[in-house]
Amino acid sequence: MTRFVVAALVVLVSGGCGHHAPPKSIELPHEPYLGLACHDSTYPCHRLGLAVWLRRPATHVTATVDGQSVNLGTRPGRGPYRRGLFWQGFFGDRHAERYCSEYPHRLAVRIRISALDRSELVASGAPSVSCGYG
Repeated sequence: MTRFVVAALVVLVSGGCGHHAPPKSIELPHEPYLGLACHDSTYPCHRLGLAVWLRRPATHVTATVDGQSVNLGTRPGRGPYRRGLFWQGFFGDRHAERYCSEYPHRLAVRIRISALDRSELVASGAPSVSCGYG
């Protein structure tokens, strides 16, 4: 019984119970891109697109844009747009057109990256909202 208690304490103290290191802060190779992303030029437009480029491939990327969570996806591509390096996502924001008209209106962006080695990384920026995406 004593060995079991000692082993359990060692696991708890060493972080073996799901305790992870805090995410490492990194710099992105390019500033994230934010732009108005309307379907068929339909206005009013309440949709923004976010693009993020990474130095190394990742397995999962999420972002928080001005407090709003966004899941990003990746697809096949070439060069800096290849799978795992280029990530993008779209989300609704009722102020999207106003942000665009107030160029260079900047929004706070925080990116959370799950690297291939399972480490957690974070990056941040404050890109201007462009009047077009893509």
